[in-house]
Amino acid sequence: MRVGLLADTHVPDRQAELPRALFRAFDGVEHILHAGDITQPFVLEELGALAPVTAVRGDWDAAGLHLPQRLTVELGGRRIGLIHGRRPRVAELPPFLLSLLTRRLWTPGLDRWLLNNFREDRVDVIVYGHLHRPRRALVDGVWLINPGGAWTGPFERWIKPVVSPTVAILETESLAVRFIPLSEGE
Repeated sequence: MRVGLLADTHVPDRQAELPRALFRAFDGVEHILHAGDITQPFVLEELGALAPVTAVRGDWDAAGLHLPQRLTVELGGRRIGLIHGRRPRVAELPPFLLSLLTRRLWTPGLDRWLLNNFREDRVDVIVYGHLHRPRRALVDGVWLINPGGAWTGPFERWIKPVVSPTVAILETESLAVRFIPLSEGE
């Protein structure tokens, strides 16, 4: 099963609409998982025209967007945990600044926090967002996947190549992940 993964779309608070490249990237997916920071409900409706959508709430989402903080779904025979990621913004500043200097993501305790959120669910994969950084890591037998941020706003462009807008495709049978950059101006 081909599953489209995305997070941090930030429509319309940081960009007016979903990037057109996102629709091309998700052509033919059978399900879409959105790891939060959707911002407004119409985003889910637009994505729903491509495939069924499962989403969780992010820290920038509107109060009227009634979504769970975390959930577990079964797709293509795999148990997948979905969560946005929450830490106080002040705690994120030092790792963010360090990552700008080193061009590497440094998030102390993130992996343990993710695994602890799904400890009882026996998941194969955890999809998360919040950091706007593509990542795939095998930790304690669980694949941790951040599809990156689908926000192509001006600040994202300023910190390239540290952060480039991306989405991902997960093949559930092999657990292969392909990160797809979203081109500017599309």
